[in-house]
Amino acid sequence: MDVEIIKNFMVDAQKKEQQQIVNNIVDMQIKILAAIYDKATTYTQLIIIVGYASFFGIWSFVKGYISEKCVLWSAIFMSVSVTIFVLFEVCKMIYTSWFLLKRDSTLKNIQNMDDPQKILDALRRHDKQVQRTTVRWGKFWCWIIVPTVLFAVIAIAMSLIGFIAGLLPTDQVEISAF
Repeated sequence: MDVEIIKNFMVDAQKKEQQQIVNNIVDMQIKILAAIYDKATTYTQLIIIVGYASFFGIWSFVKGYISEKCVLWSAIFMSVSVTIFVLFEVCKMIYTSWFLLKRDSTLKNIQNMDDPQKILDALRRHDKQVQRTTVRWGKFWCWIIVPTVLFAVIAIAMSLIGFIAGLLPTDQVEISAF
């Protein structure tokens, strides 16, 4: 009978150890995904901001060579792209601020704790929540970047086509859409 108890104890201990390994692997993957998302969005934001600045800079110089309708439509499409991008960034900023406030609250709560393990556990819980949310934002970002880029590409294409059409002699080219 003692052998059976020891056997069950060992099986339970082995299951707990395996579950801890699985939990560590999952935690590590979440950290990796969160870090990848942070770096990818920072790079993407930089490229998008430089793209907007370049578009509006070039556009302001060449809009005199583009038909009025083309200027307006390209401005509308680029404005939609900018609006989507900015709204997403504002939502992310608000959410990030909320998490910073939660972190501050967590830090205030742990000041009264005596047990270092409880302090570490509270910080780990908060960090896990932040990392999981970051991964969710990454999934949402994929849905935001597509219309952001699509509207920008349409605006750029319209401007380029309109500019090229404006450079050609008017008796050779007639673009009815613009």
